[in-house]
Amino acid sequence: MNADAPEVAPSAADPTATVAPPPATDGPGSARGDAIIVVGLVALSLLVRLVVAARTHLILPDGVVYATMAEQLATLDATAWGEALRSRFPPLFPLLAAPLCRLGVSGESATLTVSLVAGALVAIPAFALGRALAPGGHARAGGVAAGVLAAAHPYLARPSGEVLADSTFHLLALGATAVAASAFARDDGPSPARLALVGVLAALGWLARPEGLAPALVAGVLGGLVLVRPLGVPGEPADASTRSRASRGRTAIALVALAAAALIVGLPYLVFIRAETGRFAPTLKKDIQDFLGVDEGADAEAEDGAPGAPDLVELLERESRATGIAAAPREPTAPPPAVVYVLKKHASVLHPLLLPLILIGVVVAARGREPGPRRAAAVAGGVFALYALVLLLQKANVGYLSNRHVAIQAALAMPFAALGLLAAARRLASRRTTTATLVVAAVVVAVLLPKTWKARYDHKVDAIRALAASLRAETAGGDGDRPLLVGRECRVLAHLVGARYVELGAGRPDAVGRAVRGSGARWLVIYLRKRGELSPELQTALSDLALGEPRIERAESDDKRYSWLVFGVSRDGVEEGRERGR
Repeated sequence: MNADAPEVAPSAADPTATVAPPPATDGPGSARGDAIIVVGLVALSLLVRLVVAARTHLILPDGVVYATMAEQLATLDATAWGEALRSRFPPLFPLLAAPLCRLGVSGESATLTVSLVAGALVAIPAFALGRALAPGGHARAGGVAAGVLAAAHPYLARPSGEVLADSTFHLLALGATAVAASAFARDDGPSPARLALVGVLAALGWLARPEGLAPALVAGVLGGLVLVRPLGVPGEPADASTRSRASRGRTAIALVALAAAALIVGLPYLVFIRAETGRFAPTLKKDIQDFLGVDEGADAEAEDGAPGAPDLVELLERESRATGIAAAPREPTAPPPAVVYVLKKHASVLHPLLLPLILIGVVVAARGREPGPRRAAAVAGGVFALYALVLLLQKANVGYLSNRHVAIQAALAMPFAALGLLAAARRLASRRTTTATLVVAAVVVAVLLPKTWKARYDHKVDAIRALAASLRAETAGGDGDRPLLVGRECRVLAHLVGARYVELGAGRPDAVGRAVRGSGARWLVIYLRKRGELSPELQTALSDLALGEPRIERAESDDKRYSWLVFGVSRDGVEEGRERGR
């Protein structure tokens, strides 16, 4: 299109409606032009993520699980599939990587490839949603700006350069939102085909992360509202309202298609969860009662323990939280309310530079006169609000909330940021709005990229790789057939060594020691993050393991110290454990 052409004036019949430029101004063809733009956005997004991957030097613990699941799913063996699905991680991401593993690609490389490709493709729904939100005369400019911002945003690009399911989830959730927005932007109501596609994408998103169903839920609620009250906004002509009333039957069919599509895609995994847990639940990873803050009764007794017996895992967690640094005593401060914490997380993840643009975009969308963009904004805003509620419940009732959880909000907010850019550009250069929008977007991207491309995990990479090499060497000389037991958050170390990983379970230290010896393990490695020396309480608990004194491997950065406690299990202890096992 002629992007810098002025908008056509409102029609005399309807002074509130803005008439879009004729399709001929879209250049050699609107569809062809959009296809060229989308290819360029995907290429830019992939380039950014390849740099991120090159500067990320250590796989995360979750990544090890996904890589292992991909290798198990690639075997096509029922036992391996069952083991993979019972890992509590949703199966879609490793399932997408499994075909590459069948071709001989390692689980880590296969899952990283899927993550890179999914992250690059996020630019497509970002472009589509940005185009749906922008006024008709500048729709393509809004889509391009949204795609460029999504390509460079730190919390969208960085997970894509790692072995994580986040980018797959972002792609599917944002894709479902964009399709729902285009469906409800129509005056005659959402079509069954589009809402069925929303159901498919949302169910696939659920198979990547439990919260992936949110776009389908929002589409269902909005569809229900259409059945109760016809589509329309203040100032919409009467004939449009009449057409909307006539679309109720079409909307009802579309809602049935939405539910049926989501159920068909998600039913197999839902049945598996039912078989494992005895009830229908959205995930194996978190208990829905805990998430909603429902108290089911008193805690069960600790395994292997009398009342008041020390629990090794609890002691280690307490030690990891301690600073160990002598300082002037300070009054304890209460943690901020969950609402405040979640708002701060949003402000941080959305980025201080983009936050004003996002707010401007929200205001512009709310005050817009064109029914289509306004309805599309209602869909995107509804999904954003539902995710905000999910994040609030997680912080309030589960307690743990990271930037990774909030990153989906950045994906949903980039089209609004693009709308804010467009509004600012129209103020700055009304005759060259598109040019000004893209120039400002390029400046914003240049500011974002240093954070996006910042090297990851350098502070402990060398130490953990050196420890892995040392353990590999020590188990190679005659003891290579003896298993290495790695516990207490050492999954990455086990992955680098090629060793068996067993999470260190709760229980008294002496019971844990018996379990280690009985397993026939060669080593027990415990990861501990803290500053300062081990407390006397923890030292006593470790001595109760009866495994001897550990050697301590450390890695330090300016503000953190990481420690690995390495216990060597004696040959006599291993043989004794094997005899008991017989």
